[in-house]
Amino acid sequence: MRRTLPTLLITATLATTLAALPALGQTGGLRRAILATGLQDSDFTAMEQAGASLFQAGAPEVGQKATWDNTETGAKGEAVISKIEAECMSVDHAWHVPNRTHTGTFKSRRCQNAEGKWVLALE
Repeated sequence: MRRTLPTLLITATLATTLAALPALGQTGGLRRAILATGLQDSDFTAMEQAGASLFQAGAPEVGQKATWDNTETGAKGEAVISKIEAECMSVDHAWHVPNRTHTGTFKSRRCQNAEGKWVLALE
């Protein structure tokens, strides 16, 4: 089964959410974890586009930042390159959803494949 980038972002977000809230994973399952982020599908799309802009426009640099703002839901956030080593980079993602008191965060890692494309990678 081929996964799309938004699906992989959701998976990464859920892994982070479940790690931060162990009881959530035990009592509510996947649906509750998704709802706990407060993000909608269109937020994940905006987040993915911001993250992609970091490596699509030339050579990425540590500290490079892209922000996103979803006027449809009011959610907003940023993606920042936190580390580059060899053909890989780590990106820190942060977001805020209206009517929530906390800011959500997670990290993703992208590496260049043999064709020079940046793809999501496991740490």
